[in-house]
Amino acid sequence: MNDNFQLNTTKQTEEVLKFEEIFKTSPPLSYYFICFTPRSGSSWLTEMLIKTDIAGLPKEWFNPDLLGENLKRFSCKNMNEYIQFIIRFGCSNPDNSPSVFGAEMSFFQFQLVENFLQEEKLLFSQNVNYIYLYRLNLVGQAMSLYKAVETQVFQSVDQNFHNKYDLDFIYNEEGVWEWLLHILEQEFGWRQFFKKHQIEPLIITYEEIWSETVLQVTRILQYLNLSGNISFDSESQYRKISSKKDLDFAIKFTKENFNKIQICYKYRGEKNNEEIRQLIF
Repeated sequence: MNDNFQLNTTKQTEEVLKFEEIFKTSPPLSYYFICFTPRSGSSWLTEMLIKTDIAGLPKEWFNPDLLGENLKRFSCKNMNEYIQFIIRFGCSNPDNSPSVFGAEMSFFQFQLVENFLQEEKLLFSQNVNYIYLYRLNLVGQAMSLYKAVETQVFQSVDQNFHNKYDLDFIYNEEGVWEWLLHILEQEFGWRQFFKKHQIEPLIITYEEIWSETVLQVTRILQYLNLSGNISFDSESQYRKISSKKDLDFAIKFTKENFNKIQICYKYRGEKNNEEIRQLIF
């Protein structure tokens, strides 16, 4: 028998056994969802919460770019089985004893799995909490998303990021508008979902988590009834991908579209994309 084949088969068998053991554990006692919009600091917030060791692994478990790979990795036959697995796998205690499970989702990701989460009774139970993460600076957020899409770099731990990618980053007003409206569409989706189901989420902004790291993480832990003397390293591995060039572009965009941008701020979360488009174009 081929040694590599035997080694791989043994490894797969061990993983299946591990997954079966996790399925046997009890589900968490509580759940929370970080409902975010793109470029609002969700990856950074997840990193901080994981560092506390008591808030689970609130990752993008329902990101469609990762779902197929995760279904295979965890040997899950369908979405319902996947949900039941990850709520055990991603809870806070190393031994998978009942505690808390968290996940972060954009509104578009949520739409893909809403019915499955409802089937598993993970949307409106008393032990489910919601955190709404958004960014006050809408133009800065749109510019950040536009740059990430253009450079295909959404996160970086590289200190020299700007030197590598700023040269290829050019101003395009239509491109910025496309992603600004994309953000507004997700904000509208989340706010209408909360309103429809009378959910009062804990609201956190990008600006708050960058300026008051420990305070905002503490707010979240208290909101989730996770107590204890928490001490963690608040230095993030991620580096902001923004630069002076981005700021100059944002100023230019704001000056050229000031009145339209004010309309977006006025109706963000209240009017859908089509309604806002009719007002500004």
